[in-house]
Amino acid sequence: MPDESSSDVTNFSANEEDPTFRGSGSSEAPNTISELESLSTPPHQSGSEDGETSEATKKSKKPRPSKAYFCIFCKKRKTHFPRHLTNMHSDKEEVREFLKHAPGTKQRMKLISKIRGQGAIEYNSQTTQEGSSSGSIQLGRRMTGIPIDTELYLPCLECGNYYKKRNLQTHYKKCANKAGPSNLLSKCRVRKLGHGIPSQAKVTMSEQLKEILGGMSASSNIMRLIECDPAIVAFGNKLCKTNKHIISTQVNSIRRNLKVMAVITTYMYEHDEGDPDKQLTVSYYYKHEKFDLFKKAVLYNIGYKEGTYNSASQAGAIGRIWFNCAKSLNDLYLDLGLREDKTQLDEWLQKFKSQYYVELEKPASAQLTRNRWNKKMTIPNDEEVATLCTYLKGRDATAQNRVENNIRLHALGSTLQGSVGVLDRIQQKTFGRGTRGTPEAVPRESDLQRFCR
Repeated sequence: MPDESSSDVTNFSANEEDPTFRGSGSSEAPNTISELESLSTPPHQSGSEDGETSEATKKSKKPRPSKAYFCIFCKKRKTHFPRHLTNMHSDKEEVREFLKHAPGTKQRMKLISKIRGQGAIEYNSQTTQEGSSSGSIQLGRRMTGIPIDTELYLPCLECGNYYKKRNLQTHYKKCANKAGPSNLLSKCRVRKLGHGIPSQAKVTMSEQLKEILGGMSASSNIMRLIECDPAIVAFGNKLCKTNKHIISTQVNSIRRNLKVMAVITTYMYEHDEGDPDKQLTVSYYYKHEKFDLFKKAVLYNIGYKEGTYNSASQAGAIGRIWFNCAKSLNDLYLDLGLREDKTQLDEWLQKFKSQYYVELEKPASAQLTRNRWNKKMTIPNDEEVATLCTYLKGRDATAQNRVENNIRLHALGSTLQGSVGVLDRIQQKTFGRGTRGTPEAVPRESDLQRFCR
């Protein structure tokens, strides 16, 4: 009796109407059912069961994770960055600015990119300040998680994101935040200015200074400049080192000094319109050609307005702050071996010593304009002198009248006291007791003044 399985295979293989073998060009047929099933299985399902895909297909369908950006407000890296800013930091000024625009608009993307760039500079400064040549830094492109050489990357001058040096110029030309084609810089200039970003400085903040800045109240822009600028950090470390046991009043003084440095630097950066290569750093404005801009910033900081007067002591206090910061920056230049920067700093100090106290701090006339300050630093005119002299004469007349009244009161008091003594002796003889020892017997000065009225 023949085998049923073999007969079935023979009959099936002899079927010419089966499309599997039509036009195959081969006279050989499958000998087993397993071979037939393998031929009828689609290629993408070979070696799998229940419709499972291959590993390559799984990787291709897996969604790419959202890139994490460093938040400048909560000091943490967050994914879905715009949503995080909207939900957690909607009270900040920068966030309120981009929330005014509709999602997807160019202006909104520019503002978000600016915040991302500021976070990239602050986050990457941690790696560069530690002196590590390789590590995880936040780049403009999607990060791969592989340690990279941080010395090969520089920040963009416009958006702050980090790119490779060879690709930095290409990105700079396409950056959405650039002012215009006429203001584009050369490739070498872009790289040189990129090295001047504050995050590139190898200055670390002391633990004592971190505690002082922890409770400081200031705007976000001022705080970022204080925390990232190497000159301000070096100056703050020096102040903390000088005062080992800091009390509350000294903490407020240190905060005030650092805030003055940041405010004046920000003002000079915003009003330095003639310099296309300007940088928001304190060290950049320690140049003798920037001295006039520095004086203008000091006048603005003390609240000077045309036609008004202010105390020159305020200008003197700001000058001493900048002078002390220059000395700490000079020590930093010596440690880093920056001779050119030290030369520029020495020229600024010479101009400061020769002009600042004469033009800003020294009053025009110490006797006539006490606690007053003229814009042109000249002697007051005749009308102001006459008014001041009249005022002083009135003060002298008032003082003289007070002296004469006091003399009259004392004379009257002495007369009354003598009369009380006579009455006291008469009372002793008459009644055998007196009132001289009691405090009420002697008239008080307030009673005498009331009596004279």
